[in-house]
Amino acid sequence: MRVTTNTLAGPVQIALETPGITNYSQSKWTKSSGQVNGVGRVDLLVGGRVAVELDGRDYHSDPRAFREDRRRDRALIAAGFIPLRFTYADVVYAPETVIADVTRAVEALARRS
Repeated sequence: MRVTTNTLAGPVQIALETPGITNYSQSKWTKSSGQVNGVGRVDLLVGGRVAVELDGRDYHSDPRAFREDRRRDRALIAAGFIPLRFTYADVVYAPETVIADVTRAVEALARRS
């Protein structure tokens, strides 16, 4: 099976929705893919301002794609988002780390408000 962003987004979204996986009240999380002005589509928006990007080697390893990913991260930061990038290995072999990182980012944004 070829692994794409879409096949990875499902497990991440499911994990983020699993009750009891974090102490953070997940009912406050909005999870969806979406469009961000100046950036384009992001894989998952969590809490309205955490942009979770799932990067596979097929689309993110050549020099042009690498530069574009950095441009997108800068644009997300400038627009007030926290960009988080995860690899296939992160999602498949360390989902608890993905959840912890996303949780910390959402909590950090909540503290700023």
